[in-house]
Amino acid sequence: MPHSERLCYVPAVTRWFNDGGDGDAPEWASFFDGEAYRAFVDAVRADLEGRGIEFRIDDGIVHIPRESGGNRMGLKNLAQRCHAAAKPSEWAAIIAGHFDTTLGGFSEMEALDTRLENFEAMKDRLKLRVYPRSMLDNLPEAKLVWWSVTDDLIAVLTVDLPTSVVTVSEEVRGHWTVDDDALFELARDNVARFDPPTVEDLDAGEGIAFRALFGDSFFIASHLMHLAHFVDPPPHGLLFSVPHRHTLLLHRIVDAKVVLAINAMLGMTQQMHIEGPGSLSNQLYWWHEGQLMRLPSEADGQTLRFIPPPAFIQKVLEPLAGG
Repeated sequence: MPHSERLCYVPAVTRWFNDGGDGDAPEWASFFDGEAYRAFVDAVRADLEGRGIEFRIDDGIVHIPRESGGNRMGLKNLAQRCHAAAKPSEWAAIIAGHFDTTLGGFSEMEALDTRLENFEAMKDRLKLRVYPRSMLDNLPEAKLVWWSVTDDLIAVLTVDLPTSVVTVSEEVRGHWTVDDDALFELARDNVARFDPPTVEDLDAGEGIAFRALFGDSFFIASHLMHLAHFVDPPPHGLLFSVPHRHTLLLHRIVDAKVVLAINAMLGMTQQMHIEGPGSLSNQLYWWHEGQLMRLPSEADGQTLRFIPPPAFIQKVLEPLAGG
């Protein structure tokens, strides 16, 4: 059977809907219309000017000169939180709280630098946080400590402080004698110990069941590294997505309804990824025998095209959909 014919086992497209902008907002803030985007940037400027610090805003990034601390802060998560607020009048408080925490975190980290080298003092604060692999394109001078999760996601070693989460540099890691495998397991297991998610089963209709893991913690998505703790994996594995840092969606692959589950999960994931905060991925993934694989999809306007890899077609779609 030609490869192209196998794609008929799943819907080729699914629709998703975004109440997004009128083309006047940049892509990273497309959930705003032009007027709301300009109001958001004005509110950010007003807050930072009120703090008396030098800054420059460029394409969703706040740049603070080296002489004023030398930091770069992304605005997408903050914009998503403001967009989700009931009223624009709430934005000032949201923005103020965000920068209080973020800028305070930089100071907290500076004060902590001398203690980071003490592994015993830090070990209960070490956690793996999932990020898009694209963050590696703009690494700071002090490179991150990270592990590959999928072809588009990485697990970054972080220190979970009382008011912020900071990454561990290769320089700091070099002072610790623990090996990489043990360090990964410790940071992964700390997420399980200290950041348990709320678990809820969802009925998407037509007999399609999902399990959602969610919570306020920045580490909810990190639970993808031990999915079998939350659901009994069937022989064909699990379908899952991590639209943002606070949510993980799961579906047990047991029958031909996986076709409907893919269609439903694509739309849900895309919308949640747009809304954030802490957007991670609009893709679906396959867990099978402990291995993770991305199941690619592409957005074209209001259409999502699902492009399953050969392994998923041969091991899941053909057996279950009668191929």
